Amino acid sequence: MSAILLIQKVDESGAVIIDPDPWTRVRKENYFKRYFLGSSELAESSTIVDVDRVKFRFHLSTAMLSARFKVSIKVEYKEFDYLIEVEVEVKESLF
Repeated sequence: MSAILLIQKVDESGAVIIDPDPWTRVRKENYFKRYFLGSSELAESSTIVDVDRVKFRFHLSTAMLSARFKVSIKVEYKEFDYLIEVEVEVKESLF
C-alpha cells in the first residue's frame, strides 16, 4: 500500500470587499429616468419602454448609480407621439 501526502496550500487571493446595494429597483429606475430624460414636462410625460433591460447598481462607497444595457433602449415621448431608440457608447464601466 502506498501513502499519499497531502499538503494544504495557503490561499493567496486578496481581500474581498462587498459593496452593498441598499437601493430598491424602483428608486434606481426613478433616478435613471430623471437624469437620462431630464426633469421637464416633456420628460415627465415620457417613458423608457424597456427599462427592464437596464441593469442598475448603486455603489454605496462612492454614492454613484451606474446603469448598463447591452442593446439600445426605446423611449416613448407621448406628447409628440414619438418612439425613439437610443444607443449609448460606454467609455468606462463600474461593473
